[in-house]
Amino acid sequence: MPLASTIELAADWRDPLDEVRTDEARPIVYAALSRLTDRERDTLTVWAIMGHNLRETAEIIGVSQSGARSIFDRAMSKLRRMPEMRALLMDWMAED
Repeated sequence: MPLASTIELAADWRDPLDEVRTDEARPIVYAALSRLTDRERDTLTVWAIMGHNLRETAEIIGVSQSGARSIFDRAMSKLRRMPEMRALLMDWMAED
């Protein structure tokens, strides 16, 4: 299924950022996501936010599984290097 179709299907789904712990965090997350490439943001959305597994994510975004893993790892690495996101990620990981 093409990514555009998947995202259209998700239109009825609640905004994943509704789960952001505080309203104060929301602009930080949006700003951080805007600094990723479209492919990184799409991969992160499909895998981590929509909950698809690696195989499904690779199929949806049209790359190999190793390609999807690489894109996801690169996106997460970028997010972790952003000081504002690093603080949020550490807080969220501590809550789980």
